[in-house]
Amino acid sequence: MRYLYIVLLFLLCLPAAAQDKLPPPGKQKDSTQFRKRNPQQAQATDGSESITRIEEYKIISYARDTTYLDTTLTIQKEYKYNFLRRDDFELMPFANIGQPYNSLGVDLERSGLYPALGARARHFNYLEIEDIFYYNVPTPLTDLFFKTTFEQGQMLDAMLTFNTSPRLNFSIAYKGFRSLGKYQYTQNESGNFRTTANYLSRNGRYALRAHIAAQDILGEENGGLSEKELQFESEDPEFQDRSRLDVFFTNANNKVLGKRYFLDHRYTLARKRDSLSDSSLGVGHEFSYETKYYQFQQDAQNDYFGSIIISPIDDKATLKTLYNQLSLDYSSKLLGTLKGFVNLYQYDYYFNSILITEDETIPNQLRGDEIAVGGSYSKQIGGFSLDGELAYGITGDLTNYVFDGSAKLKLNEKHEIGFSAHSSSRMPNFNFLLYQSEYTNYNWNNSNTFENENVQS
Repeated sequence: MRYLYIVLLFLLCLPAAAQDKLPPPGKQKDSTQFRKRNPQQAQATDGSESITRIEEYKIISYARDTTYLDTTLTIQKEYKYNFLRRDDFELMPFANIGQPYNSLGVDLERSGLYPALGARARHFNYLEIEDIFYYNVPTPLTDLFFKTTFEQGQMLDAMLTFNTSPRLNFSIAYKGFRSLGKYQYTQNESGNFRTTANYLSRNGRYALRAHIAAQDILGEENGGLSEKELQFESEDPEFQDRSRLDVFFTNANNKVLGKRYFLDHRYTLARKRDSLSDSSLGVGHEFSYETKYYQFQQDAQNDYFGSIIISPIDDKATLKTLYNQLSLDYSSKLLGTLKGFVNLYQYDYYFNSILITEDETIPNQLRGDEIAVGGSYSKQIGGFSLDGELAYGITGDLTNYVFDGSAKLKLNEKHEIGFSAHSSSRMPNFNFLLYQSEYTNYNWNNSNTFENENVQS
């Protein structure tokens, strides 16, 4: 009873406290004057600090397209809530997260100047140079993504970015996952680490961006169901548990591991800004060094692939590349942006040993230097934009030329129409030119017999 009196006394005191006089209101601000103010100069209510706007959290792509942080909840966000963190339309996934996809369409957006390592089925989750983003934020920003996977596993993608000054930004991110899978021997796991830096000098003449990426992608390979008609398509209730279905392989796995160092910087030599013109002349340099290997391992030989040279199977292809580009660009409101460049590409694709058979000798290395020159042009007039780029190889055997062009017309905020064209002549990926394996049927050297792939679209 004593505690009840204390509670009642406390409740009676609340209205008295609520009736205390409020401090006199401050001078009312004119709403019309507030609307006339520049949003960039908006002040907090006490006038002490500037208000941070969502548009100040900038995300910058490799092509220097700048967007800002999007905190809205839309159906487009749902489309990107997956393993790749992008719209996976036209991609049919395999049974487990992290396994390859069946591409139901042709990707015409990206076509590199030089051949790649190969093993493209294992590269859906591999972040290329064009997949890295840079930031400029007024306050530290964290992005977290979490998703459960199939049977004993999770996926987490975490990113932290911050500015030490208005002109210098750093970011660090890691994406890791593990998924056991519903079927036997389909466990997959990967790790994608990347860190970036973005800098702009005080006078705005010098700009630098750089990143380091270290990635590994591992997966078990079961070769598919060995008796799918009997165990899977018959709908026998005994085999509703997918882990009981028989598979071809129980001892095979593969791995892709890569490390990359990237630097891109530009210095403005001359700039003219007045009421009649806005033009600039600059010189740039882009550098990247990447080491990557693909490895397939199997404890014992399987008759499906034929005879072997040695057991256990351990096939490993390594590619090291060094890329430098020097460029000179001119930008003008009237003429657009015109850029000329020269590329130096050095590659070293190799295996551990030379294979000597009764019919031929298969080397263990493809190595060389490629020099290419080219130019690009871009211009935007209102809602119409025009872009084009041409690169032509003057020395080397890998690439003859690559051309890309596009034109777009923005009709409104939601709709645009576009046209694009691509033409290229270059060698296929390195694993088509040279490959060595412990399996006898998977050894070849086509570096001297293959011709360039000619593609027009």
